[in-house]
Amino acid sequence: MLYAGGWSLLLLALFYWLIDVKGYKKWAIFFVVIGMNPITIYFLQSFVSFDGIAEFFLVGISERAGLFKPLVLLFGVLMVKWLFLWFLYRRRIFFRI
Repeated sequence: MLYAGGWSLLLLALFYWLIDVKGYKKWAIFFVVIGMNPITIYFLQSFVSFDGIAEFFLVGISERAGLFKPLVLLFGVLMVKWLFLWFLYRRRIFFRI
C-alpha cells in the first residue's frame, strides 16, 4: 500500500508540474475527456455492452491479431468509451451529483 501510494503521489506531482506549472495542456485532453464524466461511463457500462460494440467493429482485426486478440479488444473497448465521452464533452453535457 505504501509503495503504490508513493508512486501515485510521485505521478501526481509530475503531472501537476507538467500541466499546471509548465503549461503543457494539449496532450492531456485524453484524460480531461474521461475526467469530466467518469460517473456517467461507470454507470453506463452496466446498461450498454461496450465489449459487444468494440467486437463488432474490430472483429476482422482481432481475428488476425492472434495472441494479441484480447489486447486489441480491450483497446477497442477503451476507444468506444472514450469516443462516447468525447461526444458528451464536445456537446458540453456533464452529469454531476
